[in-house]
Amino acid sequence: MLGILAFDLLNYAVHRLMHSVELLWRVHEIHHSDRDFDVSTSARFHPIEVLITQAAKLLAVRLLAPSPLCVLVALLLSSAQNLFAHANGSLPPQFETWLRLFVITPDAHRLHHSSELSAQNKNFGQLFPWWDRLLGTWGSVNEETELETGVRGIPDGETLKLGYMLLRPFQRRS
Repeated sequence: MLGILAFDLLNYAVHRLMHSVELLWRVHEIHHSDRDFDVSTSARFHPIEVLITQAAKLLAVRLLAPSPLCVLVALLLSSAQNLFAHANGSLPPQFETWLRLFVITPDAHRLHHSSELSAQNKNFGQLFPWWDRLLGTWGSVNEETELETGVRGIPDGETLKLGYMLLRPFQRRS
C-alpha cells in the first residue's frame, strides 16, 4: 500500500509541476484543451508529456525499488482511475460526496478541467484526493454548476486536429 501511495503522490507532484512551469503547461494544455470532457480526454496527451510522466515513474521505480506487483497494481489503478475521473457523468449527490473522500470523482476532476484558470490549479490528484487536501490545492465542487471545460484562446475545432495539437506547445504566444 505504501508503494501505491508513493506512486500517487508522484502523479500529483508531476501533474502540479505541469501546471506550474510555463514550458510544461504548454505541453499539458493539450490535455486540458478538450471542450468535451469525457473518457476520451483521458487519452489526450502530448507525446512529450507522456515521455515526462513515464520517465518520472521509471525514476521512482529505480529509486524506491517497489515490488513488481506493487508497480503493476499502482499502474492498473492509475489507468482505471484516469478513465473514471474523466467520465462524462455524475454520480448521485450523496454517493459523490461520500466517494470523494476516498477517490477523485468525475465532478471533482471536471472542476480541474474548467476553463477558469483558478479552477485549473485545483484538484491535481489522480487516484486519491488526500494530497490536494493536505497540500492546499483541493477545490470545492458544486454538483449543480455547469462548468465550461477547455482552454480559452484555442479556436473551436483546432483541438481536434492532430497537427495543431502536436505543434501547439511550440507556437509563439502573444
